[in-house]
Amino acid sequence: MDRFGIIKKEVLSDAEDSSCTPTTSFRKVKQKPGQQDKDTWKRTYEWLSYNVATEKAYCDICRLAANDMNVPLPNTSRDKDAREIFVQNGFSDWEKAPFKFHSHQNSNLHRAAVQAIASVKEGLNAHSKFSESQQKQMQDARKALLTILSSVRYLVCEGSEICSHDEEESNLKQLLLLRAEDIPQLKSWLNRTNYKWISPTIVNEMLEIMAHNVLRTLAREIRKAVYYSIIIDEITDITTQKQVSFCFRIATEDMFVKEFFFGFYETAETLSSVLNDILCHFDLSLDRCRGQCYDGALHVARHLSEVQALVKAEEPRALYVHCFANVVNLVVQDMSENVTMCRSFLSELSDMITFVKTSPKCLAFSKHFQQAENINLRQFYSTGWTVRAASLEAVASNYGELIQLFENVSSEEGGDPGAKADGYAQSLWSFSSYFMLQLLLLVFGCLDTLNTALQKSNLQFHQAELLFASAKESTKQLQNNFEQFWSRTVTTAKDLDLESPTVPECRKPARCVVAGCDDLHQFQSPKDFYRKIFYETIDNIFSSLDSRFPSDVFQHMSKIEKFAIGEDDSSYILNFYKTDLDTARLRLHRDMLLDIARERKVKLLALCDVIDLFSGEQGKSLHHLLPELAKLIRIGLTIPVSSCTSESSLSCLLRVKTFLQSSMSQAGLNLMAILYGHKEISQEIDLNVVANEFIQRTSIRTSTFSVI
Repeated sequence: MDRFGIIKKEVLSDAEDSSCTPTTSFRKVKQKPGQQDKDTWKRTYEWLSYNVATEKAYCDICRLAANDMNVPLPNTSRDKDAREIFVQNGFSDWEKAPFKFHSHQNSNLHRAAVQAIASVKEGLNAHSKFSESQQKQMQDARKALLTILSSVRYLVCEGSEICSHDEEESNLKQLLLLRAEDIPQLKSWLNRTNYKWISPTIVNEMLEIMAHNVLRTLAREIRKAVYYSIIIDEITDITTQKQVSFCFRIATEDMFVKEFFFGFYETAETLSSVLNDILCHFDLSLDRCRGQCYDGALHVARHLSEVQALVKAEEPRALYVHCFANVVNLVVQDMSENVTMCRSFLSELSDMITFVKTSPKCLAFSKHFQQAENINLRQFYSTGWTVRAASLEAVASNYGELIQLFENVSSEEGGDPGAKADGYAQSLWSFSSYFMLQLLLLVFGCLDTLNTALQKSNLQFHQAELLFASAKESTKQLQNNFEQFWSRTVTTAKDLDLESPTVPECRKPARCVVAGCDDLHQFQSPKDFYRKIFYETIDNIFSSLDSRFPSDVFQHMSKIEKFAIGEDDSSYILNFYKTDLDTARLRLHRDMLLDIARERKVKLLALCDVIDLFSGEQGKSLHHLLPELAKLIRIGLTIPVSSCTSESSLSCLLRVKTFLQSSMSQAGLNLMAILYGHKEISQEIDLNVVANEFIQRTSIRTSTFSVI
């Protein structure tokens, strides 16, 4: 009898009966099945056989395809269970027999076995035919997966929302539908009823693989640079949750400084443990840390003090740096608090701007009065004092228009808004307000330039020192410009038809205060009074720059600079860095550098001159010739100047965690922030590598997608 004739009949019956439901006329069998049960099952499932010795049931078709023909059958977790029950061990759960037999008949494993045996009957190579068909499906599935991965990467690099509460209306689904018009494999993939791999959980897994790819790339650069510094800053997200930003700073072999953002962490966590986890996860040793920089506001916080103490205790060579940009900010804040007129004017001006910006009627009036070429009003930043120069400039360019605005609101509005507008108008008419506005513009403008220059991530210490010296010199020069400033301010005040300058009336002090004291000073003219305010403001800036200047750090860097240019010995450096440097080789290499500089007729006056010698194509040979000195220079460049990279991550946070995405988890925020913050690296990720890692995580994926 032709064995394959029976099989062919089975193929047809399976194809015709694939959508039928389990037969309910079978009686339940709790123990061994009787002959009546076997006959009933055999009539319904012709592929079924019963082994008397083992008292178990098997699938003849699947056993033939798997054991005799060695056909590559599906290998998902569900198919593995079916193979184990009906091919290897046998079936004996008789109570569930009708349901299990029907499920197996409609399984992928059984269908593949039927197709393979039918191919043999037709004289075809079943192994080859099945393999080619399966490979084609898996290749098409991989094409669809790569398209999904590229779409996810595009959305996250643009800072767009990927998933939403309604999956059909999500940005990812809509983008995939658009791309499916040009990609047939994706179109057929999206028409599947299940296992599309675009759910939020799967998308987060894809983001995790890509983000870890980026972090591994950054970690390799840090390990290659050997030495690094840590930069930490605290910022607030849209949900008022405090987020701590972690960054690393390195100096490459070419003396180029890089700073890397490594993610956000909640302040509820112990930052010292978070830092240890990051270092351990990416195989970074704290012994290689040579600098640490924190924002000044965080410096006094308990959790940050723990981090600094931990780092300093384990690695004394990790030099602490107070963020220079924050130092400049604190200088301006000190002046604003110490000079009474400055504090009062800034407080009132902030209220004026808020009054205009929060009132629709005032905004409409301001558009009517404002000149087209003038700057729009800007609200004050609560912590960024130096950036208030832009707000002051906007007020100065709209000074006359603001007076008209407040007078108009005062005449048309009653109650509290009208009273406030009248008070603001009277304040702007006074000469003292205009004088303070011009004086603060002069001071804030000078320090805002310094603050902007300090916000460069690749800024070096000697460059920062020159910037501070220039700022102090320019501030000192302002003391000699009062006459010019006074003349210009009085002239422009007359042009605006403001009140003439007068000496404010002195408040009569209490008798207990003046008893036994000389007469209080009386100013002879308005000019003398405003001269006193002018010099008081400038002196506060100058003294604050001196007191807040991080002299210990600059002394350390000065020692490195003097040694490098041949003006000092190496005793301090070798004592501080100890095992980092070889004593004899360091001195020898420094002397060789001085000889090379003399031969090239290059004057070494500062550390930047030494860095220039090591930079570029011509300097590559010096890295191999003078490795010990090059190592010292790289360590010096590694020490951070400011926490600007950590602060710039604020824009990344505001872009990623928006109002529409405010409920995202901390892990999801981190993954998206890392990919968005490192767009250049994210866009260079090999999606085939990502796809392979994604596929190999579960067995069902390995049987669905092809792996390259």
